[in-house]
Amino acid sequence: MPRMTITPEDMEPALSEALLRLRDPGGLAEAHAALRACRSLCELARIPLYEEYDPHGLLAGLSREVQTGHCTFDLARVGMCAGDTAQILAALRVFVEDAVLESDASLAAALVEEGQVPIIRFEFDGPGRFPHEFALKDRIPLSLEDVEIRWTAATRGGRIDKTSHGADLRLKGVRVVPETSEGFMQFVEPIREAERHLRLAAGGASDDVYSSVDVARNAVLNALAALDGCGRAPAPTNVAAVWQEVQDAAAPVLQEKAIAMESHVERQPPPIVAHRLRLQSAFSNILRHAAAALPNGGTVSCVLDYNAKTRTTEMLFSLEGSRYVPGPGHYVASARRSFTEIHSGTFDASQDATSAAFSATVPDVVGSRLDGWIPGWDALSERSCQMLRLLKGGGPTPPEDFLLGGILEEELERLLLPRLSVAPATTMAHDLGPQASPPKGSSPERLEKALGQIRKGKPKKEICKASYAAEIFWAFRSDARHRGAVGLDALDKAAVKALSTLLWGSPLDVPAVLRILTRAQCDTDRNPSV
Repeated sequence: MPRMTITPEDMEPALSEALLRLRDPGGLAEAHAALRACRSLCELARIPLYEEYDPHGLLAGLSREVQTGHCTFDLARVGMCAGDTAQILAALRVFVEDAVLESDASLAAALVEEGQVPIIRFEFDGPGRFPHEFALKDRIPLSLEDVEIRWTAATRGGRIDKTSHGADLRLKGVRVVPETSEGFMQFVEPIREAERHLRLAAGGASDDVYSSVDVARNAVLNALAALDGCGRAPAPTNVAAVWQEVQDAAAPVLQEKAIAMESHVERQPPPIVAHRLRLQSAFSNILRHAAAALPNGGTVSCVLDYNAKTRTTEMLFSLEGSRYVPGPGHYVASARRSFTEIHSGTFDASQDATSAAFSATVPDVVGSRLDGWIPGWDALSERSCQMLRLLKGGGPTPPEDFLLGGILEEELERLLLPRLSVAPATTMAHDLGPQASPPKGSSPERLEKALGQIRKGKPKKEICKASYAAEIFWAFRSDARHRGAVGLDALDKAAVKALSTLLWGSPLDVPAVLRILTRAQCDTDRNPSV
């Protein structure tokens, strides 16, 4: 059984535009148009409510509402029908408003009856056609197939027949009524209310314009919150991978419109905590905007970069062609909302007659948290950085002590093993040994075992564990030459003493140890010559 391909998510760009326009006193008309598109879709897609109605009266009401010179109405009397009148009217508006007419052409709508089946017959007088894909108020794409599915549901079995001069919309039939998703139902009443109040405000019919706008704004905010809540919660997201997925999906449409794609990643962004659905829709809507705004073809280029200093993922989208037509702006409004309101980043746009540029940033919140916790943390190994991100990412993780223990073990092995198997550490180890008054926590036996392996140039992983590492650092603390042999040349004697003391401690304060290790790592080659 056929089902509509469109979902409530398809309203998000129009709702984002409505919200943006509602913040501008001069944007009420555009906000109303965006909400009209959302209301039309909700009326079409909701669960039908059937009643008996008079087709003549229905079409007469539409003729008064449309009031357009390009469409005329011929209203005959026919028998009563059963259906959802609001859905039927929503579908009829799509045909009237989106008919493609050449100059001097017009559209005629007639109510006729054939074999006791009432039909609304659309015919073109002059060159004209119905598009394969409609666009509700130029904002929400809706395929002819989707309209046909909803027409069958609204009329309890009617159908749409294309003709050589237009289309016949049957108000009765024997087709199986398609199933209807309940997904749109929660949006129907709020969007109806928002559109009604904004219609009054935009038309100057409201006694309190500010109150009407506030009602509409709150309804839009609630609808957007419901849409955002339908996606997965924010989670670590590979921004470059999401962009590539969106680019690949959009490639056939862009190629058809003679729009080339160019992408470049300066520095690979780390996984950042993001609302994947909203990030995906932001990228998709920038490309949808490009497809609509470059009617003569052109180029879309994207540069992604990661700024470790500011902890932001940075994106620059450039659209260039011989002609650039901005359009209603709903796709750009959606991208702006994603970057600025959903991800607390930035979004800037500049446009002229042939090009546009959109720059956006998404903050690396987890990276900033780690900067405050363990400064220089990204000098650690890639795996350790991943574990730290996991720990501060807000999602479910193994116990913190377990993760931190693994990170410390890896970092001590990474620091010590390459150095303890070669000179100068192997040479110096012959002159080192237990002290007469060892510090608290030290063990002469442990130190001698570690020095014995170092002297042979065959250190094992066991002597990189915290207690053994403390012995080694303490033994090699005396001067810069000795400290450099174990990778601590960036630290002074007092810092190495503090490091050993922490490593002997119980319980082990791993973050404090890592803070000292990162100080050493930040100023030392991460791949020491051995």
